Amino acid sequence: MKRARTKQLSTVFLRSRTSVKDSEGVVTALYGTPQEFKADIASNTGVVQAMSYGERAQYMRTLTVWDDISLSEGDGICIKAGGNEEPDYSIVAIHYYTYFRTIDVEKICR
Repeated sequence: MKRARTKQLSTVFLRSRTSVKDSEGVVTALYGTPQEFKADIASNTGVVQAMSYGERAQYMRTLTVWDDISLSEGDGICIKAGGNEEPDYSIVAIHYYTYFRTIDVEKICR
């Protein structure tokens, strides 16, 4: 697969997630410092995505990433939000291929 042209790539920010439990046992997600990277963003549409995610698919996007960055499920992604704001998407699944990765992200509803 060819790499996307530079004008197709969007700048997004990764914010790694850490979970903190307070004295009452409530778990809170905290997000670390933002890491900037480039990705090709597409809507998560199609028969396979509809079968996998059902009605959630309309709130999801697929990112194609060629950069070598450390990702894990649950991390926050800032697509429309700025790098210093709370993430607006969360990583649901990461698919590894030879030269790139695809990341399924879901909108965080607040």
